[in-house]
Amino acid sequence: MDSNDVRLQLATKWLSGISLFILIPLGLFGCICNMIIFTSKKMRNNSCAFYFLCTTIFDMFILCFGGLSRLATEFFGSLFIEQNRMFCKIRSYFITSFGTIGVYFVLLASIDRCMSTSINVQYRSFSQMKIAYRLAIFIIVFILLCNVHVLVFFDIGSACTVQSGVYAMFYSIYVIFFTGLLPDTLILLFTFWTFRNTKRLGANSTTINTAKHRLEKNLIFVRYDFFF
Repeated sequence: MDSNDVRLQLATKWLSGISLFILIPLGLFGCICNMIIFTSKKMRNNSCAFYFLCTTIFDMFILCFGGLSRLATEFFGSLFIEQNRMFCKIRSYFITSFGTIGVYFVLLASIDRCMSTSINVQYRSFSQMKIAYRLAIFIIVFILLCNVHVLVFFDIGSACTVQSGVYAMFYSIYVIFFTGLLPDTLILLFTFWTFRNTKRLGANSTTINTAKHRLEKNLIFVRYDFFF
């Protein structure tokens, strides 16, 4: 191997390790700040804040479980991920699942904001904690079940990665659509719907004040996102 290639690999490795040393503490600090905000007295009964709290918790899981193991591999030379088949599968499964769950909780938060600004009383009733608890359980269980295939088809080869062949193509499409296109498109649609709702509220000042108060409370959030 050319000496320049060796230097490039070493530089990439060190930069990756240093960036993890910076991002993990900052990420954990951001998550802790979010948790303090979303568990404050004013936010405890706010369903939108609850969804963002769940997103923060799963982001913290990714940082602790995925980030630290990656740091150990890239900076300290640990080969545990590449040599322990079971840990490789479990790590890949939970990182994929936790990242997906976090995205769908953001989607639930956007739906909640949309419903809370509706002139329809039945739609506004969606923004309740009892509904938020049920949807949270459903989303977590549903995504954990949907990602079971990761436990089967991720394995150790040259590294802990997806098996080549048909499944590799399926997994790429699955991640792009299920984790990216689908939730992001729905978030965009519900955002436009929220703007439309706020315009339609102009005919009723009482409804405006109620909905505006809901919207202002729901829009107060600090979110950290980082995927390993």
